[in-house]
Amino acid sequence: MCTRPRTSDRIAAPNPAPSSPPTLIALPSSDNVENVDFMDVDASGDIWFDYYGCAASVCGYGLGEITAPTTQPAFVSILAPGSIGFAGGVYVSKHGSVLDVVDQNARTTSQYALPWVASEKPFRVLGPTLENSAGDGDPVSGGFDKYEGRLAEGDAYGWLDLGVVGNNTWAIVTNPDYSSGIEGAAYTPSDK
Repeated sequence: MCTRPRTSDRIAAPNPAPSSPPTLIALPSSDNVENVDFMDVDASGDIWFDYYGCAASVCGYGLGEITAPTTQPAFVSILAPGSIGFAGGVYVSKHGSVLDVVDQNARTTSQYALPWVASEKPFRVLGPTLENSAGDGDPVSGGFDKYEGRLAEGDAYGWLDLGVVGNNTWAIVTNPDYSSGIEGAAYTPSDK
């Protein structure tokens, strides 16, 4: 039995025409998706998201995809519930060829090649990000700089996690104005 209440089982996708109203995709309860957390869209327009759900007797966070969201939306379970410690950012980079998935518990960002192939494993895991002297750290979501050489993630403990992708080194940037948790970050210019 799942312990997290159902709060969202719908995903909005834009129609092909910019002035058209969004398409609302209702996920059937048989898909075991109880709550959608973070999402992004790949180069072909498919929606990637992490979610909380249950499969058999295992409940937890997984990764899903909605294929053909504006024509014939179909849910595909990519990583089963329980595969991710705690949902974080989902970000498509490298012009649609890489899917980045943050696990807040592990303090890591796993990078997967797109298009997805069955039984795919991450080709790179960035992190873990740093902790403070109390052992706290919780990267939530973020994005890459223009050249995709640096990654910034907002940390729920009140700082920015800044990583250099090439050598997987991390720094913490604090500021008195970061009085509460930061749950997102972005570079400008970014890679998008």
